[in-house]
Amino acid sequence: MAIEVESNERVKKLAELKTYLEKRIRDLENEIELLRTVVGIINEKLANESFKPASALLREEITTREERPSVPEVEARQETKIYSRKLGGEVIGKMVIFEDKIVLRPLKKVNVRDPLFRNFFLNSILEKMRRDDEERVLSGELEEEKALKYKVRQTPKGFLEEVIVWNVYDERRLRELKGSFRWMVETLLLKKRRAE
Repeated sequence: MAIEVESNERVKKLAELKTYLEKRIRDLENEIELLRTVVGIINEKLANESFKPASALLREEITTREERPSVPEVEARQETKIYSRKLGGEVIGKMVIFEDKIVLRPLKKVNVRDPLFRNFFLNSILEKMRRDDEERVLSGELEEEKALKYKVRQTPKGFLEEVIVWNVYDERRLRELKGSFRWMVETLLLKKRRAE
């Protein structure tokens, strides 16, 4: 009789364990389904956005003078001073136009970690232009080698030395880059002077 009671208890415990495990499997399957849905949403977002976040691109693209191999400089087609309207015509930078690229150089200190440089000039201006060209390449409107690319060079102390932008073929983009660069440097200078 004692053996039969023990056997019934054991069967009851095994049945409870089986019920618990079946419920746990259903819960995990539901969670897996939910996770797959979230991954699908993220994949859609990634397909619509750049494959790399701007911060990752920034880490790759910013180099210091010491890291750079020396390359012979090609003669510039045109060099333009960038004047600040808000600072009484002060020269705050220059734009050098080459055959295949433009170079924007500030003549005042610009920290590459400053939000105005990172968030406005890099993310809102350059990254947007790069993404637009990337979309045009994917749709077949533009050859990949003609898509906008850029590189940021900084001094060893973290100040902007120059921004090199390749494949700027139209005047509208050229004006937008120059105007945005002017506004960014000008705004940083005004902010710094107000704080002094």
